[in-house]
Amino acid sequence: MFKNFFTKNPSKVETKAISGDQSLVNIISGERIDNDKCSAQEMVKLNNNWVYICNNKNSATCATIPLKLYYQKNGKRVEKTPHRSIDRKACDNLRKQINRKGLVQDDVVEIVTHPVLDLLYKVNDNMNYIDFIQLVQGYCGLIGNAYVRIEFENGVPVKLYPLLSEHVSYAYDKFTREITKYIYKINYDTYTYQPEEILHFSNYCPGDTTIGRGDLEACLGAVRRYNYYDAYENYLNKNNARPDFAVAYKNQLNDKDAKEVYRQWYKRFGSVKNAGKPIVTTGEYDIKNLGLAPRELQYNLGRAEAQKVICATFGVPEALVELNSANLASSLSASNMYNKYTIYPKMTALVEKLNEQLLPMYDPNLFLWFDKDYELSQMERATVDQIYITNGVYDGAYVADREGFTVNMDNTDNTDNTDNTDTVQEE
Repeated sequence: MFKNFFTKNPSKVETKAISGDQSLVNIISGERIDNDKCSAQEMVKLNNNWVYICNNKNSATCATIPLKLYYQKNGKRVEKTPHRSIDRKACDNLRKQINRKGLVQDDVVEIVTHPVLDLLYKVNDNMNYIDFIQLVQGYCGLIGNAYVRIEFENGVPVKLYPLLSEHVSYAYDKFTREITKYIYKINYDTYTYQPEEILHFSNYCPGDTTIGRGDLEACLGAVRRYNYYDAYENYLNKNNARPDFAVAYKNQLNDKDAKEVYRQWYKRFGSVKNAGKPIVTTGEYDIKNLGLAPRELQYNLGRAEAQKVICATFGVPEALVELNSANLASSLSASNMYNKYTIYPKMTALVEKLNEQLLPMYDPNLFLWFDKDYELSQMERATVDQIYITNGVYDGAYVADREGFTVNMDNTDNTDNTDNTDTVQEE
C-alpha cells in the first residue's frame, strides 16, 4: 500500500554521480549537532513519548484550520467562478496578515469553488486535507522538511503525493545554493524529480538556506535523556525486580523443606483475598523488608525537566498537555498563546509556500489564507478593559453595552432602560 501510495507514476532513473559545480547532499538534519549526529531515519524513530504528544498536537491542530481562497482582481473582471465580496474588516485583516501588495476591499473577492480547493481537500485517492496537513506539519516538526510531489495533467496540478522525508536527498548548485533536483530512494528503487515537481516545505534554519531544522533537533538532548530514564526504569524493573520482603529462617532448610515453606507461604498469603492479614506463626525466622534505594527513585525530577524542554521547544504549553492541572482561565490563556505563537506561524509558513509555488500554476492573482481567531478569556478581557478605561481609550458604558447590560450614568432610577439607553452592538 505504502509503495503504491508514495511512489505512484514517478519517472524512475538510475542514481548517477553529480559532477561539475553540483554536489549530492543527504538530508540529515542532525549532522549540525556537534558530536551527536542523528540521521533523518533516527529522527523519525524518536517520534514517541512527549515528542509524539507535542508533534501530533501541533500537526493535528494545524489540520483543523480551514483555508480560504481569494482573488485579487487588479482591475480585471472576475470570471464566472462562484465568488463573494468581503467586508472592510476582513480586508483589513488580510492586509495586516499577508504579504501582498495593493489589497483593498473592492479589489479582493473570496472564491467559493475552484480546482485549487478541490485539490487541497482531496489531495489524492488516499488522502484528504486533514491527512495532508498532518503529514506535512509532522515531518516539519521532526526533520524540518516535508516534500510533496505534484502530479500534472495538461500542465495543471491534479494530485499531490507527500514523500517520506527521511528517504529524500537533493542536489544543489554550490554557488547559488539552489536545489537542482530531488532524489527519492525507497524500497530499493530510486526516483528523481525536478524542483518544479516538488513542493518543499521547510522550517527556518540559520546557517543553511536549502533545508530546514526540525523542532526535534533543537531538543534532541532532552529527548534522549527522557528515553534513557524510560529504558533505565524498564530494565531496573526487569532485571532488578524484587519481592516486598524476605523470610530468613534461623535453621538451614534443605531444598524440599524450602519448597514446602514457599508453597505454604504462597498458599496462605499469595491471594488478593489475604491482603492485609497478619502473619501468626511460631517458627524461628526474621522478616526483612526489601526496597529500592532513594537514588533509584529520583528520576521523576529528570523526567519533568526533560518534558518541559520538549514542550517548550515544540511550542506546546504545559497547561494543554496536563489538563488535569489547569483551570479554565489558565487553559484559555494557554490556548490563545499556543495559537498565536505556535499554530499560526506554522500555518503561515505552509500557506505562504502554497501561494509561492502552487497557486501561480493556476493564476498569479489567486492566494490562500486562513482566519486567525484570538479569543480572550474573561480574566484577560477584564484586564484589557481596565487598562483601556484607565487610559481613556473607552469608558465603562462601552464595556457594559458590549457585555449586554446597561449602566445608569446619571444616577437616576429608570424603571425601563429600553427606551432611554442606546445599545451598542458589537460587530
